[in-house]
Amino acid sequence: MTENQLDFRDRSVWLLVFGIVEILIGILCALFALLTTILTVMTILTPPAQNPQALSFGLSPRAAFPSLSLYALLGLVFIALGIGSIRARSWARKWSLSIAWIWLFTGLSSILLMAFVWPSLIDVTSSMSGLPMSWVTMILLIGFLLTAATQVVLPGFFILFYRSADVIATIKARNGDLSESDQPTHVLSLCLVYLLFAYSALLIPVYGIKVPFFGMALTSWPALLVITLSFGIYLWLAWACLKSPRFVFPLGMGTSIFAMIATTSTFYLRPIGEFFESMPLSEEEIVFLQSVTDFDRSYAVWISIATWLSLIAYQVFTRKLFEVPSE
Repeated sequence: MTENQLDFRDRSVWLLVFGIVEILIGILCALFALLTTILTVMTILTPPAQNPQALSFGLSPRAAFPSLSLYALLGLVFIALGIGSIRARSWARKWSLSIAWIWLFTGLSSILLMAFVWPSLIDVTSSMSGLPMSWVTMILLIGFLLTAATQVVLPGFFILFYRSADVIATIKARNGDLSESDQPTHVLSLCLVYLLFAYSALLIPVYGIKVPFFGMALTSWPALLVITLSFGIYLWLAWACLKSPRFVFPLGMGTSIFAMIATTSTFYLRPIGEFFESMPLSEEEIVFLQSVTDFDRSYAVWISIATWLSLIAYQVFTRKLFEVPSE
């Protein structure tokens, strides 16, 4: 090694540690996928007379497929990233960092959402379960802290580690200089965000959710048309992030603003509980969701605004990364 290559703290051991952690996360996701499969098969094989709640949320094949596919995919991704980290590969560092940013963002969003609906969540849960409010508060607080630890603290550690100059230098020393053609981390993160939105569009017909569209709750062919267009646009945006960046910003911004107005106006004009009615939920679960979300209709409006404004802000933040230099 040259002196320049030795002018850093070798993080090979920590790359091994973080790689093992990612593999363990992947195995945990795979186990969740296996558990979901087992519960779904048991539901199918159990006669409805013996299991009146057999088609409740999370057990019916239609409801289980999205979580099953997502857990299986995350399992494969984290195991691959863990192996790449152990081998000190630059692609593993960049993709781990990209996923960690999205992981942190969704975790912070979950924390803010829980805090936003906290009073109504305690009231509704206590009244429906029959438990004292002090018990419900303690249970929800434990869930809140676990969410903060796994969805905020853990990805925060991944971000701090994989952004470290010593980690980058260690990877360079072990595998040569990083390719200049590698996409910036935030571009990869935005690509993953678009893929998640495309995946979410596919979940709408699977779960039977009505499509909010400028004050209307679309079903049947109009809903399918909007879903197909949304899926195609977000899938193309994900591809364009890596291959054809010229039109990513204008199309991404236009789509986000259009979707924000379409969804927010609908949640302002219609009760949010209407969108749960055709989902594969038990009657008790539908009542619970409607009780929480309809406690104050402004919840859904502000959540919609916050979601889309966050995406718009991130697209503005990454705009310069998509600028094509003039010749």
